[in-house]
Amino acid sequence: MKNKLSKKELIYVITLFLFGVPITLTNLIRSITHASSYMDIMGDSPFFYLIKLIFGFYGWSIHFGITLILIAVYILKKPKTVVNPDNANYTEQQKTVNNQDLVNYTEAQGHKDISVLEWFATLILLSIPLVNLIFLFIWAFSSEASKRNFSRATLLYILVSSVIAVITFIVIMSNQYTI
Repeated sequence: MKNKLSKKELIYVITLFLFGVPITLTNLIRSITHASSYMDIMGDSPFFYLIKLIFGFYGWSIHFGITLILIAVYILKKPKTVVNPDNANYTEQQKTVNNQDLVNYTEAQGHKDISVLEWFATLILLSIPLVNLIFLFIWAFSSEASKRNFSRATLLYILVSSVIAVITFIVIMSNQYTI
């Protein structure tokens, strides 16, 4: 078994980076250069500007760019398996049997698919301020694999967005008081 990206996946990764990096950088630069005018127009303090920047009040472009970059990194890091060409006897029937064995194994381990209604309820809970953070932390340490992974990814996204926003805030504040 080898880890290898297909040509299609490589094109996806390059495209995602080509769109994600400029979107993120141009919007960070725009946020930094226009920060004082935004704060003057809106009458906001630097703290509230930072909060609004994190939660997308001034647009979701930075979040969109970061999401594109993270998808590209996920595709790069995801283990790819290539069937060994020496094993030419690997048939579609064996693939089906192996997939059924996997389904039986996951059911025996207590893992189950989450229904659309359960995901809908999850999204509703995550739209409520503060409740969303509580549930994200609860699910991040739960035994249910899909919600656990989703919660960990969401918390990681919040962390990355917050770090970028804090760095932007520091740059804004250092530029605002230098004459």
